[in-house]
Amino acid sequence: MNGKRWKRSATTVYNIAYHLIWCPK
Repeated sequence: MNGKRWKRSATTVYNIAYHLIWCPK
């Protein structure tokens, strides 16, 4: 099972969301 790959994708999405929340338009 590629758990790392999924976790990496989830982390990327989480980072993007975090950035959007802290850096709104």
